[in-house]
Amino acid sequence: MLQYLDPTLLSASPQVPTLETTLGFLPQHNFFLFFLIFFVLCIYIYIYIYISTLMELLKLKG
Repeated sequence: MLQYLDPTLLSASPQVPTLETTLGFLPQHNFFLFFLIFFVLCIYIYIYIYISTLMELLKLKG
């Protein structure tokens, strides 16, 4: 309660909800989206490397 009564800390009070939302609510969705995008990118890169090496092997055979 002393934090809210102290006038020197009132300037930092608008940053408290953003800190709470970034630490409390957002990581549940942000980490899920981050891992989903990361997983899709890994699959895309894996398929791209697989197809490119397959095409190189087919070029070397032919």
